[in-house]
Amino acid sequence: MTNKHSRLSYRAALLPLLFCSATVLAGDGGIDAPYGQLPPPSQNELTLETEQAADVSCDSGDPSRGECANVESAAAAAPDSMQQAKQLSNESDGFIEDATETGAPSLNTGYVGGKTRIGIGIDSEFKGKADLSHVFTETEDTAVIGQGYIGVNPKKDDAKGHITGAGAKLNYHWVSKDEAGQASHVNKVFGAYDQNGSSDKDGKQAKKVTVGYGQERENMFWSGSVMKGLGDKFDTGQKDKNGNTIYEKGYDWGVGGRVGTFISEQQMRVQGGLDYEWGTEQAATESKAKQVTLTGGVEKFFPDSPHSVNANIDVYKKSGGYVEGEQKAEVRGGVGYRYDLASESGIWQADKMYRRVRTEIPGEEIKKPAKVERKLVKHTMELEADSFFKVDSAKLTPEALERMNSVAAKMRECGSEGNIRISGNTCDIGSTAHNQKLSERRANSVREFLIKNGFPAETLLAQGLGESSPKYPNTESERHKNRRVDVEYVCYQNEYKDQTVQEGGVTRTDPKVVWKQELIPTPPLWVRQGLHNVADHKQRVDTYKTTAGGENKPEVCEGLEAKDDGETVITKGNTKIIDLLKNDDFCPDSNTKITKVMCDGKDVSEFITSGGKDFTITTDDTTPESTKQCTYTIEDKNGDTDSADFSVTVKKADGGAKPTVKDDTYDYKGTSALGNVLTNDADDITGYTVVDRSVLSVPTGATGYTYTISDAGELTFNPNGVAGTYKFQYYTEKDGVKSATPATITIVVPESSCPANESKTGSLTYQYSSSNPVDQPIDVTSFLPTGKGLTDIESITFAPSTENPKIPGQVYAKGTNGNPVLAGLLSVSSDNNVKFTPATNGYCTDIKKTFYIKLKNCPTTITVDYTFNAT
Repeated sequence: MTNKHSRLSYRAALLPLLFCSATVLAGDGGIDAPYGQLPPPSQNELTLETEQAADVSCDSGDPSRGECANVESAAAAAPDSMQQAKQLSNESDGFIEDATETGAPSLNTGYVGGKTRIGIGIDSEFKGKADLSHVFTETEDTAVIGQGYIGVNPKKDDAKGHITGAGAKLNYHWVSKDEAGQASHVNKVFGAYDQNGSSDKDGKQAKKVTVGYGQERENMFWSGSVMKGLGDKFDTGQKDKNGNTIYEKGYDWGVGGRVGTFISEQQMRVQGGLDYEWGTEQAATESKAKQVTLTGGVEKFFPDSPHSVNANIDVYKKSGGYVEGEQKAEVRGGVGYRYDLASESGIWQADKMYRRVRTEIPGEEIKKPAKVERKLVKHTMELEADSFFKVDSAKLTPEALERMNSVAAKMRECGSEGNIRISGNTCDIGSTAHNQKLSERRANSVREFLIKNGFPAETLLAQGLGESSPKYPNTESERHKNRRVDVEYVCYQNEYKDQTVQEGGVTRTDPKVVWKQELIPTPPLWVRQGLHNVADHKQRVDTYKTTAGGENKPEVCEGLEAKDDGETVITKGNTKIIDLLKNDDFCPDSNTKITKVMCDGKDVSEFITSGGKDFTITTDDTTPESTKQCTYTIEDKNGDTDSADFSVTVKKADGGAKPTVKDDTYDYKGTSALGNVLTNDADDITGYTVVDRSVLSVPTGATGYTYTISDAGELTFNPNGVAGTYKFQYYTEKDGVKSATPATITIVVPESSCPANESKTGSLTYQYSSSNPVDQPIDVTSFLPTGKGLTDIESITFAPSTENPKIPGQVYAKGTNGNPVLAGLLSVSSDNNVKFTPATNGYCTDIKKTFYIKLKNCPTTITVDYTFNAT
């Protein structure tokens, strides 16, 4: 025999190989950055969004009217909004102060997951699995997630055997916060239902429910669960050496725990776990069934993609219950792939979320000498802080009215061009909403004033800014200055003269328009991850074996019941033996007898015959014609008694011919039912009854034979292995008239019906499989005498092995190291079919096993020395 690999080493070698192949793909796609980071933006020079005149150099002309010599260069300076947005997203303060190149770092991102995940996998037994997870509802602090899976075995031939398991799970997650309002951990509760595929011929399954609670924190997560088995045990179709039925059942209770962490640098989720399960049923000779399972798992997420790969491994050890050989630790596991369907917020999210706000930055102050030249001059006038209000008032103060009259006069003097912009402002006294409305009323008050002073209403644009744009500090001494309305207008003054175009001293450049990056208040990245990641539990429903409730208890015969026998008719001049016990219920070894018979109040117990087994009625021609009501009493060896009724009718012979009988001869061929002895007595046997049976002769040593002839003539016979000629006798009766002579039954039992004690040999060659062994049938009929079949077999037993004599059907061979190795199991079905189930932990050849065949009614035994060879 050659022992290739044990189950533990085979599976342990398979799992790392598959996982290493998958993790080779877990690179960053050529990006020179740590895992979990997006690539940096391209380093292009930015052009700010601002008025073209600020960035275009004009030697002459008015740029605002297109009077610029280098208009083409001005068009070329148009801003690239996308590039500007990318660079602004990387600025720490949210502003760009000039148009120079920046070198911002990449955004840190992490895996959060989508609303739906689908996955496929394969385990170490090459069985497949598909799973689905979906987020039903989700808020910033809660999530409800549903899960489901189904396992398949494509190698199975029968349709119901393809499903290896299925389950569903519901999870609810919520965030707990500390006193400062910051997230401290994510709570997780769940309930799950799991079941195996069909476990027996009737389609029964092992099932369980699991409930659990867990937490996920920034640097680790944990969970605990409690399991309860469902369903009853089911018959495996096997028996132990004592004939006890072997049952299989899912573990009745279990507890488990998981602990792990998310390694953000590698975007990997790793965890380990421990489960302890136990059964509640055990036979008197068994210890408590239990199983301990150590679990390890890892899932790798590919940066900025919906793909992930995972691997898991279980090392488990069973103990207790019905033990088949040595119970060693075993290993199983698998690898899988999952795909996330994108959600609105994305599968991968940044650790901080920002929004971009368009903001105007005032121009810079620049010191320049005064410049005087003769040219057509454009004047732009801006009036600020010229209007004042009282607290919580939109009514112009007298000072404000005086200033507005001056502003209106100046606007008329130069002639305003285009729209006039009116902006209302407040100080910080009062609520924000109230101040917003107050600023709008103030702006409208100024607008109404200008309309009344002759300005077109369609050119007056009023807006309220509330307290959001204070021009002065909101202090006691300065606050009143923020209660104002700013009026902006443009006018032109055209004349040729020596004009100061640009004042000397300090001037201000035109304002710049930029995008401000504001931090959006969002939960930390680990919280978003925790809301989407469920707490794991042990899905597989493991089982244990037990003979509890399957003990081969001897049949207990209880009770004694006499049953009425109805009417017996006899004609004058005849004798009839009545078997009163034939329809009564009593134990075969109870020595039950008829102890008393009363007919019409008269004790007739003297006619009890056959040692208390029969009641005999004898009549002659003087016996009066009548019907007598009788009661008989039976009693067993324990002294228990019971009574029943019957009646006897004596009638006059009708003078008809007596029924005829003919002898019968049978050749016994191993079948106990030989036929009807009346069929050759008359053409029409209607009304014929067999009476007065007796034994004429049997072979020497025939002590265990049995024979019966029913009233209707059916003959059954069993020689119990003793050959020879058996002779019996019977009379017939019809209409109360008994046959004049008896008929003789001759049964010949040939010597060849029972084999001599002999030894035979056989062999079987089968295909070895380490994962899916196929049962091998053994044709036992090839060892039987001619004419014998499976129904003639009384029992098939196996010679016990020295390695485990408690299970005779186990077949052992010696390994290369000289130690015994389990090669398989022989079993016998109820219809005497024998099969060999190869083991998966050893490749064996030239295995020897002896079994014995005992035929019914034969004292001899057929010994078979059988050889098994694997290929």
